[in-house]
Amino acid sequence: MQQTEIHEIEKLFRILQNHRVHCSLELKVEEESDPLLSIVRASVSVDYFQGIDENFLLVELNNGTDFSFSESKSTFHKYVSDCQFDICISSDKFSAFFSSGELSEQAVLEARD
Repeated sequence: MQQTEIHEIEKLFRILQNHRVHCSLELKVEEESDPLLSIVRASVSVDYFQGIDENFLLVELNNGTDFSFSESKSTFHKYVSDCQFDICISSDKFSAFFSSGELSEQAVLEARD
């Protein structure tokens, strides 16, 4: 996976949102080998908030699960293949792995742009 910035991750989530592609999620906490939470085939929406002291990425899954990721306290990674992409957002306390469903050629081109 390639390290990237928060705005690139926001862009990838917006591609999922705009193309109505589902994603899966595995959330691991600290050093646990098994995920604390796994979600399959969820639709996603995303917002970026600029706060006074901190910027956040809010990822909302259709099942009512919301995640807020701090720009300064998280690292962001991505991998874009020919048919899907993977996102990892992590800190010293957690790792959240998002994997898209199959993407159209247009969505892949947007992700690589």
